[in-house]
Amino acid sequence: MRCVRTDNGTEVGAYSESPPMMAVAANSWASLKVHIQVQDFGQALHYRIVSLSGDDVTTKALLLWFIAHDLTNKEIEGRFLSLPEIDQRTRWLKGALGVEITGQDVAAASGLDVKQLLGHLMAIQ
Repeated sequence: MRCVRTDNGTEVGAYSESPPMMAVAANSWASLKVHIQVQDFGQALHYRIVSLSGDDVTTKALLLWFIAHDLTNKEIEGRFLSLPEIDQRTRWLKGALGVEITGQDVAAASGLDVKQLLGHLMAIQ
């Protein structure tokens, strides 16, 4: 599996087999093309594409939205994920996207729920 920016042909993103995820952050509203190759013709392929973008929004903000609104309350792979599975995916996504949650992020957050979430995400290594 690989992802390419269509404007300049640059391969972007990272892929993990366990958990099965691909993460890509692209600025300038870049168009992306995802290439998926299976081992055997007729092999089942299950996928879900989530696209997050916005004007003047950081990768960190998009990642936080995804974790809080998508990983935690949506059925993925036909079921809701356990907390350790969410943490595993979050750990990988933080590394793949180069996002670091700091004590300063926690202190600047408004609302107890957001502070608790950020504090937990900061502790995930």
